[in-house]
Amino acid sequence: MRLGFPVRVLGRRGLRAYDTRRSVNAPHLSVSLAHLRDVFTYLESTGIAFYRMSSDLAPALPAPTLPPLQQIEECRDELADIGALARQQGLRLSFHAPMYVQLAADDPAILQQSRETLDCLATLLDAMQLDANAVIVVHLGGLYGEPDAAIGRWVRAFDSLPERTQRRLVLEHEDSGASLGTVLRVHAATGVPIIFDHLHFCLNNPEALTIAEGLALALNTWPHERTPKIHFSSPRTELRAVERTEQETGRKRWLLSPPRPGHHADFIHVWEFAAFLRAAAGARDFDIMLEAKASDLALLRLRQDLLRYAPEVAQWLDYHQQAA
Repeated sequence: MRLGFPVRVLGRRGLRAYDTRRSVNAPHLSVSLAHLRDVFTYLESTGIAFYRMSSDLAPALPAPTLPPLQQIEECRDELADIGALARQQGLRLSFHAPMYVQLAADDPAILQQSRETLDCLATLLDAMQLDANAVIVVHLGGLYGEPDAAIGRWVRAFDSLPERTQRRLVLEHEDSGASLGTVLRVHAATGVPIIFDHLHFCLNNPEALTIAEGLALALNTWPHERTPKIHFSSPRTELRAVERTEQETGRKRWLLSPPRPGHHADFIHVWEFAAFLRAAAGARDFDIMLEAKASDLALLRLRQDLLRYAPEVAQWLDYHQQAA
């Protein structure tokens, strides 16, 4: 079992996940790959073997709705090298598609942009020569209160994708909208594996499943030769400072507001995490993407907390996770 984190590195100053220059400065995939190599060095030094790359790894060309396939062609050798480095480190990589990717959308323009973006991300993973565990996480999207229609649109859009893109996709249920039961219907129609998200499940579980039942249903959608991945985050509990405009005076004021449901906390609650893994005891092996605002710092802290407060759970983690 490997722990991972998404995109942003906080534990070492100066590391970037991709070429963050503005379009006027002609950002390029080659620069992103140089940044990514530095990130890999950091991951190896900390014993982290699971990482979500930025979906902006290959910056868009002048037309922002078109995928940057030209840059991928220009960087074939660099992509093969970075993929070889990932394999050498035993590093699992993934993408999460941008929020505008909605295969269930009823807008043809959104649907076309979604197809092109997913094809671009799949092409990147293939160019890195990564195995089937390198996946692209997507949401159902476009539910509009009509799950049957949304599922039908998603399935038709999925069927229209190239096979190389289809085999990279995995589908995540949501904190509102598409529940685990809804995305399981999509799996039944397409075979696409399902991502179990612990926080989303707690917020949106109309099927009234237990965590162990929901997790098992999601894990069983993955072929035996692939290692499932799941998402885990703790809910934010702190007050938020929100700027509001007074209707009477037009003046802006800062007010304290409670957190919204589904907001991720900075760190992972160690006892909540340990309880989840105890509930998952006996399940097939899976990797965990930690979605916390503190990113890699949250992962490193969780490893320390588990060793201190739940050592029997810490032993279940992969050796790489205990190295630091």
